[in-house]
This record gives sequence, structure tokens and C-alpha cells, in this order.
Amino acid sequence: MKKKLICLVLSILLVFSFGACNKKEDNDNFKKPVVVSSAKADSVAAAKEYANSVGAEYHQMESSQDAVLAVINGKADYVILDEYEGYALTQGNNLEFSGRCEYDVQYRACFSIDNTNLCENFNKAFSELKIDGTIDKIKDAQIKGKSLASDVEKGENGTLTMVCDAVFENRVYYDENGELKGVDIEIAKAVCNYLGYGLEIIVKDFDEMFQCLDDGTADFVLSSAEFTQERAEHFVFSDVYATLEYNVYTLK
Repeated sequence: MKKKLICLVLSILLVFSFGACNKKEDNDNFKKPVVVSSAKADSVAAAKEYANSVGAEYHQMESSQDAVLAVINGKADYVILDEYEGYALTQGNNLEFSGRCEYDVQYRACFSIDNTNLCENFNKAFSELKIDGTIDKIKDAQIKGKSLASDVEKGENGTLTMVCDAVFENRVYYDENGELKGVDIEIAKAVCNYLGYGLEIIVKDFDEMFQCLDDGTADFVLSSAEFTQERAEHFVFSDVYATLEYNVYTLK
């Protein structure tokens, strides 16, 4: 009788032990992956959208470098980076491209409400410069930390004044020599050369850029400007001339 009781107890313990193992295995199987990004607004939006689409947890890091380290150190499964950061921060690291996010940011040129003709000319130029690959070449060079360093020819049709805010990394910024660089600067030069204009560039705070269109100080804004319904009530926007893409990276 005593042996039967012992066998019964051992059988019960074995069943519970097996169940506990299965429960742990189930928990491990259903563990959610972790997605991280920097605290930049668009990076956060892209990461949250991706995390939601794959049923993952989202965690915000202080910087893109911290987000990359979280994946390298095994604290996260995926990091969301824009295409410029993705190239710069994954070189030499054990990370690889996993896919595109559905989220991206579209940029347009902006003009005063009564300057629709210039807007139409810019649309034509953007279209042609996309077809001949100029805009892609400008973007690819900047992604790799380079600049095409193109010059603006003396315009037979006069000079256009561009206003921008030089705080947009990779798009409009001052380099170590104090020169304006970036994708938007190079695209503006290419457009003016295509249309036969010279180019003058003035730098203002972001909110002041649009005021320059109102008071005639500038002819156009080309400085990471996004379309909003509120702005469209006062200004004219071109077609999309550039898109900032967000990508997913994970360990190789």
C-alpha cells in the first residue's frame, strides 16, 4: 500500500512538472519581439506602426545609436532607422536590412499662393530629374556621406531665391567649413540649372521661411517641408520631390 501511494505521488508530480514545462515552452513561443527606435518623432511613428503590424512590443531609446546597441546586445529584435541612419549605423555592425516600413515622409517645394506658374515649372523639373536619375544620384551620394558638389550656372532667366532652415540632418545643414550642404540644396541647384535660373539661398528659422514667401523675400521653400491642410490654405505645394524611407534592421 505504501509503495502504491509513493508511486501515485510521483505520478502526480510528474504530471505537474510536465505541465509546467509545457507552460514555460508556450510562454517562450508566444514571447513578443521587441522593436526599438530613437526619440525622433518620425522614427517613433514608423516604429510604432511597424510594431503594431507584427504584434511586437515597442520601446523608445534616447538616440539611434542606443537603439542599434539594443539589438546588438540582444535586448531588442528589430531597430527602425531612416535610410541615412541605416547606412551610417549598420556599417561594420552585425546588422542586416530586414525590410521596409510602410511609414515614410514626403517632401514638397512650397510657393506663395499666387506663384502657381513657378510651382508648375518645378513640377516639370522634378519629373525630368527623376526620370534621368539626377535626384536618385543626389540622394544616394548623401546617404553615403558624400555630396555631388554641383554648381549653379548663371541663369539666363534671372535668379530665384530659396529659403531654408539649416537644421535638417542630411537635407539642409552647415558642414564643418560652414558651407550649406544636403539633399535639398543639391536638388534646388539641379532644378535651377534645368529651368535656367541662378540661385540665391537665405537661411531662416522654419516658421519664418513661410513668411518670406508672403512678403516676397523668397521665391520658394525647399527645406524638408511637408504638406499640411493648414499650410495649403495659404501656400501652393509642388508634387513630391523626395521621400524619406524608414527601414527595419535586425541581427544577421
